[in-house]
Amino acid sequence: MQDYKKIQRLKRAIDEKSMKVIDYNYMNDNLLIYKVLGNRGVFYDVKISKNDEISCACIDQKKTKSYCKHIYLIYVKVFNILPTVDLSTFITDEYFNNLVNSHNNFLNKKLNNKKEVKLRNEDDDECSICFDNYSKDETYGCKKCRNGFHMKCIKEMMTFSKLCPMCRTDIDFSNEEYEDEEVIKLTQKIKKMNY
Repeated sequence: MQDYKKIQRLKRAIDEKSMKVIDYNYMNDNLLIYKVLGNRGVFYDVKISKNDEISCACIDQKKTKSYCKHIYLIYVKVFNILPTVDLSTFITDEYFNNLVNSHNNFLNKKLNNKKEVKLRNEDDDECSICFDNYSKDETYGCKKCRNGFHMKCIKEMMTFSKLCPMCRTDIDFSNEEYEDEEVIKLTQKIKKMNY
């Protein structure tokens, strides 16, 4: 029964299209933090610490003390692997370093494959929410109306609504931007898993 639940969580992590990894930080030599947008519009912090446990801020992970769909999402979409350690096991230096390497590979692929949105008023360099100037590397551009926003401003707006404040279309931190062939193969393998 336990394997059935794990496989179901894993499949939900890749099937729920509204669930996305929207922020990823390599804080220091001991900590990786990810912000995941859940399928109900709630943000969850997933923390992976060297010599500590993997944790998620969701109720499911705290209640079951096992991998939740948010942690699985990080493993599949960012690390491109399935978890191999028990969640209650402390992360060893070697395992953590492998995750950091996967994290860095993910960021490099994302930066190299990023599709730029040509912003409407590219010469202004002004956030459409706070009206302060921004640099190109800290912006989110709406794919429909092409208005530009500070990433911090649009993420704060998303706590109230998942719609663009200018054109009211869904804000799209699209997973497709960073799904390479390896991730697609892993997700196909997961969909074929049986319990």
